[in-house]
Amino acid sequence: MKTCLVTSDTYKNHNTGDGHPEKIDRVTAIINNFKKLKNKGLVWKKPIRFDQSLLIKTHSEKYINIVSKSFPKKGLSCLDGDTDISPG
Repeated sequence: MKTCLVTSDTYKNHNTGDGHPEKIDRVTAIINNFKKLKNKGLVWKKPIRFDQSLLIKTHSEKYINIVSKSFPKKGLSCLDGDTDISPG
Protein backbone atom coordinates (compact mmCIF):
# COMPACT_ATOMS: atom_id res chain seq x y z
CA MET A 1 0.00 0.00 0.00
CA LYS A 2 1.22 3.50 -0.81
CA THR A 3 0.73 6.71 1.14
CA CYS A 4 0.64 10.00 -0.73
CA LEU A 5 1.75 13.30 0.78
CA VAL A 6 0.53 16.37 -1.09
CA THR A 7 2.71 19.31 -0.10
CA SER A 8 3.90 22.70 -1.29
CA ASP A 9 5.81 25.55 0.29
CA THR A 10 2.68 27.73 0.53
CA TYR A 11 2.17 26.65 4.15
CA LYS A 12 5.08 29.00 4.97
CA ASN A 13 2.73 31.92 4.19
CA HIS A 14 0.14 30.83 6.78
CA ASN A 15 1.14 32.77 9.90
CA THR A 16 -1.15 32.14 12.89
CA GLY A 17 0.85 34.18 15.41
CA ASP A 18 2.83 33.28 18.52
CA GLY A 19 1.48 30.54 20.73
CA HIS A 20 -0.89 28.99 18.20
CA PRO A 21 -0.27 25.23 17.72
CA GLU A 22 -0.78 25.49 13.97
CA LYS A 23 2.55 27.01 13.06
CA ILE A 24 5.08 27.01 10.25
CA ASP A 25 7.87 25.41 12.34
CA ARG A 26 5.62 22.47 13.25
CA VAL A 27 4.71 21.72 9.63
CA THR A 28 8.35 22.12 8.57
CA ALA A 29 9.44 19.59 11.22
CA ILE A 30 6.80 17.09 10.09
CA ILE A 31 7.79 17.42 6.42
CA ASN A 32 11.51 17.12 7.26
CA ASN A 33 10.87 13.96 9.27
CA PHE A 34 8.92 12.41 6.40
CA LYS A 35 11.82 13.24 4.05
CA LYS A 36 14.15 11.18 6.29
CA LEU A 37 12.09 8.03 5.75
CA LYS A 38 13.36 5.54 3.20
CA ASN A 39 9.85 4.23 2.59
CA LYS A 40 9.15 3.11 -0.97
CA GLY A 41 5.41 3.25 -0.18
CA LEU A 42 5.59 7.02 0.39
CA VAL A 43 4.69 9.11 -2.67
CA TRP A 44 5.27 12.89 -2.77
CA LYS A 45 3.04 15.06 -4.96
CA LYS A 46 2.68 18.78 -5.54
CA PRO A 47 -0.91 20.03 -5.36
CA ILE A 48 -2.92 20.79 -8.46
CA ARG A 49 -5.07 23.88 -8.77
CA PHE A 50 -8.20 23.46 -6.66
CA ASP A 51 -11.57 23.70 -8.40
CA GLN A 52 -13.45 26.23 -6.23
CA SER A 53 -16.78 24.97 -7.55
CA LEU A 54 -16.30 21.88 -5.35
CA LEU A 55 -16.80 24.06 -2.26
CA ILE A 56 -20.40 24.75 -3.27
CA LYS A 57 -21.17 21.09 -2.65
CA THR A 58 -20.68 21.61 1.10
CA HIS A 59 -20.89 25.40 1.66
CA SER A 60 -23.21 28.15 0.49
CA GLU A 61 -21.91 30.63 -2.04
CA LYS A 62 -22.57 33.40 0.51
CA TYR A 63 -20.33 31.69 3.09
CA ILE A 64 -17.57 31.10 0.53
CA ASN A 65 -17.63 34.81 -0.38
CA ILE A 66 -17.51 35.87 3.28
CA VAL A 67 -14.46 33.68 3.94
CA SER A 68 -12.72 34.74 0.71
CA LYS A 69 -13.08 38.42 1.61
CA SER A 70 -12.01 37.96 5.26
CA PHE A 71 -8.25 37.66 4.77
CA PRO A 72 -6.42 40.77 6.04
CA LYS A 73 -3.99 42.68 3.83
CA LYS A 74 -1.44 42.48 6.68
CA GLY A 75 -1.26 41.16 10.23
CA LEU A 76 -3.63 38.63 11.75
CA SER A 77 -7.39 38.43 11.95
CA CYS A 78 -9.89 35.93 13.36
CA LEU A 79 -12.42 34.31 11.09
CA ASP A 80 -14.14 32.94 14.19
CA GLY A 81 -13.17 32.05 17.76
CA ASP A 82 -11.11 29.11 16.52
CA THR A 83 -9.62 30.23 13.22
CA ASP A 84 -6.76 32.72 12.91
CA ILE A 85 -6.11 33.98 9.39
CA SER A 86 -3.32 35.93 7.75
CA PRO A 87 -2.66 37.32 4.27
CA GLY A 88 -0.87 34.10 3.28
